[in-house]
Amino acid sequence: MNTVNRDSAKWLCKSTLLVLLGLCVLRAHAQMAPVAPAQRSDRGRSPIAISALPSGQVSVLGFRGGLSLVDSATGRQVPIKASLGNSIPVDMTSARVSDQEFIFVTMYWAFSTQSLQGNQGIVVQYSLQGQEVRKWSVIGHVFAGIAADGPRQTIYLGSANSGDISTLNVAEQTSPRVTEHVSGASMIGPLALDMDGQRLFAADLGSGTIYVVDLAHHKSRVLVSGLGEPAALSYEPSQHKLYIADASRHRISQVSVDVAGAKVSDFSTVAQLREPRGVTVGPNHSVWVADFGAGTVLQLSATGQVTATVRP
Repeated sequence: MNTVNRDSAKWLCKSTLLVLLGLCVLRAHAQMAPVAPAQRSDRGRSPIAISALPSGQVSVLGFRGGLSLVDSATGRQVPIKASLGNSIPVDMTSARVSDQEFIFVTMYWAFSTQSLQGNQGIVVQYSLQGQEVRKWSVIGHVFAGIAADGPRQTIYLGSANSGDISTLNVAEQTSPRVTEHVSGASMIGPLALDMDGQRLFAADLGSGTIYVVDLAHHKSRVLVSGLGEPAALSYEPSQHKLYIADASRHRISQVSVDVAGAKVSDFSTVAQLREPRGVTVGPNHSVWVADFGAGTVLQLSATGQVTATVRP
């Protein structure tokens, strides 16, 4: 994302659209580090995003748009949707809305490579059976990050080409509208929400900086900076801790967000982490990781050790 290896740079030069949009920072098109041939079996099913459902299941988004559910107790995986058609998946989250659980996916469709206006940013709400419930779309946008506030029926969306954050109401069909601007940010990607504190954590994919956005007062500040490639964020409210999937540094990092002078530290650097692009806190404070490079979903213990591996 903000740090790109030489192979990635060569690949980016081949795509005018990606250069125009800066889509090298998007999970769906990020180039992976070299992987042994035995691990290249099916890139289309490699996970790019992950989210824990309130019921305890874990939803997983694949590189080509497939959706699946993983039982956090048994590790059993159940596919619920094979693809997203012609749209390119970017990010996903999940939430309980009006006593029912849903999955929300951001994607985009490029109908022209000549300008930013040739892209249609799309947000789709799915049932846990993979059925489309509702869809929102905006011409000229790509939403690189998403977070959901189920009780308030609000979705937050990060802009891939600016410091803007948009919101949409799940109960309405109106288009997303910009409600926050992160001063100093150039590309808002992964988001994580602290519902109790009414604040968002937002990663700037252009600089590796993470901001805190005060939703009540519409103000933002830098939380930490100097990350390699913050591909995903997940907030753990009981510990006031933010987990970060740092894809280029092959690790899951952590930040205690309410500590003065907050600093990034390693949560897990296990060898199984090849290119983590999704992270979520599941039941019993376990941490789940979508590793695109290895093509696996990993469950990590409270000490950052692998306790389960799921292969899509």
